[in-house]
Amino acid sequence: MAETRTGHRSLRAAGLAAETATELARRALADQAGIEVRDLGPGRLGVTRTRRPAWALVACGATVWLAGLGLLFLLVRHTEAGEIVVRDGPFGAVVTVPPMLAGGPAEALASALGSGSTAAPAAPVRSSAGDDLEGRTVARTDLPAGPAAPVPEPSAPATAVLRFDAGTIPLEAGARLVLGRDPVADGPAPGRVVPGDASTVSKSHLLVAFDGASITAVDLGSTNGSSLVRAGVATPLGTGAEVALLDGDRVTVGAVDFVVEVVGE
Repeated sequence: MAETRTGHRSLRAAGLAAETATELARRALADQAGIEVRDLGPGRLGVTRTRRPAWALVACGATVWLAGLGLLFLLVRHTEAGEIVVRDGPFGAVVTVPPMLAGGPAEALASALGSGSTAAPAAPVRSSAGDDLEGRTVARTDLPAGPAAPVPEPSAPATAVLRFDAGTIPLEAGARLVLGRDPVADGPAPGRVVPGDASTVSKSHLLVAFDGASITAVDLGSTNGSSLVRAGVATPLGTGAEVALLDGDRVTVGAVDFVVEVVGE
């Protein structure tokens, strides 16, 4: 379970399609007190949570001696609204949970999605035997440190382009590509050679997927790693961790950068 800077949490449902994960999430929240769920569309659930705020309990304890007046604070209720977004990823569905479901509801979702998994995530495809520091890959020592990049809710582009300094790689809806110096023929998706000087790029470095509504990237156990640069902040991509890419994001593979460009419908 990963948490973004906005408090949203991303739950991975390995081996499950978005439609199945959405139904599991709906059932899990139906058993939670004070939670109401409604359908907003494919992969989207509107949720409201009604509960007694903490300050009401404090106020009750502080004023209960006033002829029982403090007991009125127990009638206070606070309602929050949010949205759960479910989308397909390379290794299964990804469920984004709003911060207002923190605590019991979020844990119930995590439990339901974990128990509902029918397959484990696919193991990352690493470079072939000769792809190490003794081969042609040049080691880097300036990779930034930090946690895996957060998974924000992506935009909904119709087309996408990965723009390198030495060329571009277009992405059509449904595309899955392995970017690298010399991608193996039996990899998880068709390979595309990184334009320009790819000496620091592993043979099979990064898996990029575009379903017409979102773009994701997964580092395939590369030698020099990958990182996401957003708003001037670079965050390394963990091996095998799926990360959503947004328009204008810069991604570094080895020492080569590309910029994500998306065009709406």
